[in-house]
Amino acid sequence: LGLLEHHKNFIALLYRAPQAGTRARYVLADMVGLGKTIQLGLGAQMLSLHSDKPVLIICPKTLVWQWQDELRELMGLPSAVWDGSCWVDEHGNSTGGHSAYDVKKCPRKIGIISQGIITANTDAANHLLHMSFNTVIVDECHRARRKNLDPKKQNEPPVPNNLYRYLMKISEKTEHM
Repeated sequence: LGLLEHHKNFIALLYRAPQAGTRARYVLADMVGLGKTIQLGLGAQMLSLHSDKPVLIICPKTLVWQWQDELRELMGLPSAVWDGSCWVDEHGNSTGGHSAYDVKKCPRKIGIISQGIITANTDAANHLLHMSFNTVIVDECHRARRKNLDPKKQNEPPVPNNLYRYLMKISEKTEHM
């Protein structure tokens, strides 16, 4: 893949976490186009070698198919996207679709969902909270923030938005995030 040194260092950092008996909790922030998807995809793959639990990628709706394409094309990793009613694998095959409960039946170890499923507080999002994950990746995580951002309210306790609140809950259900 022609990984750069900072890519290798981050992946090594992730890989050492389970060996040290710790849970990886990192924020990866970098400029567009510098390889965050590769780092996170390979990192998730490495972390998942230590577990049978699934990997969940939460990203904006506009990026779900891009994530799936990049995982497949750049890393050869199969994945499935929850389109709101069923899972769609990397070949375009649909699985499930009978109810929101089917979100728990991802046909691949890596499942990709839209942040909109969470912010709308859907049944599918709530079903995912009853699962355990090896790794949860949140793309565009800055969207998880407090609602009371008014300067007059800066000294008040934060009131988390739906995404922020959800990530706090799901973080308890995942080994690495």
